[in-house]
Amino acid sequence: WSEKLAGDLGTLIQVGGVFLIMKEIGELALANLSPAGYEELGTVQVVRKPVWAAPAFANGLLFCRNNDGRAVCVDLRR
Repeated sequence: WSEKLAGDLGTLIQVGGVFLIMKEIGELALANLSPAGYEELGTVQVVRKPVWAAPAFANGLLFCRNNDGRAVCVDLRR
């Protein structure tokens, strides 16, 4: 299977059993990926587009940066 993302490009990282996908349009998606397909669980706009840098995750914090150099930290701790 394949999945077309809004903005055409995106980078992903696996965190626990789910995937965080930073879309080119600055939207962060949480998704399940399996042999059966792609299941998007939710999205949130975290930074302005374009975003081509891969996100980084550490200690429950997700760091994202757009091409203008603006960086954001999203707290994903429960």
